[in-house]
Amino acid sequence: MSCVALSSLQTERVKDMPKFKMIILGGMGIDELPSRERWLLREHAGETISWIGPWLERYVRYWAVLPPANLVPDIVRYGSYTSGITMHVYNDYPPRPAEQWGMTGIIPMGLEKHSISPADAYKNVVPFEHSGPVDTAFCYVPFAPSDDFMGGDLNPWSTSILRWFTVIRYPACVSKEEGEDWYRNVHAKEVMNQPGLLRYFSYVTMNWQGSPQWDRVVELWYPNYNAWHNAVVKSPPSYTKPAWAKYDEYPFFEPHKDFLGCFVLERPTHDLLQDYMGYVIGP
Repeated sequence: MSCVALSSLQTERVKDMPKFKMIILGGMGIDELPSRERWLLREHAGETISWIGPWLERYVRYWAVLPPANLVPDIVRYGSYTSGITMHVYNDYPPRPAEQWGMTGIIPMGLEKHSISPADAYKNVVPFEHSGPVDTAFCYVPFAPSDDFMGGDLNPWSTSILRWFTVIRYPACVSKEEGEDWYRNVHAKEVMNQPGLLRYFSYVTMNWQGSPQWDRVVELWYPNYNAWHNAVVKSPPSYTKPAWAKYDEYPFFEPHKDFLGCFVLERPTHDLLQDYMGYVIGP
């Protein structure tokens, strides 16, 4: 399998593309949804636009798609069922979080409210060595996929689309080169044999804002949840387990620790740059 080569025209277009994007997968439990959505829409979106608005091309939020009740056990077993995905698309590299917060000024003591700076948010990201379950992943990736494995010629009007976002990280004992060799040259070829899989592409994470917590962001598209269940659970292709795997079953990364996922639709639930109507004083 080889990656698709870019034409000269495509190369020129790539130069005009946004620099990169940040993908935040998960971030809250279902019980937190009412209070966290209020916080996101009333406070956090406006604060984020205040901090980094000049560098944002897009700022969107996708709420997770409610799954059929009978599929929930399998969805959870495969590391999914998080609350949704937030995505920033950047036109350039903004200042680092501590510098962004310093630009917003000082809130008078009498008016101080509970909030967090970008630096606080990054500080709370689960470290690579974390041994318990995780429900949030912060990933910086190129704007365009690093690998477009299949489905690039898909006509999106010809089918319904359910997007399965997943993030993976290789075990600490495995070099990035070794992990990538298995993923690209063995695993990706086998994933493409999933029955009913419509589209498959992936991003290698960028080393920005410190060492990446995750190694890859992957998107797989299916017509609906039942098609996903058939492709992944009921009638999966044969997979080659890597020698270094600590988890015996596909995807060979421990769910909710080294493999996390979320199902979303095509259209964002909120376009936070366009829809936000609040009032925030900032730089």
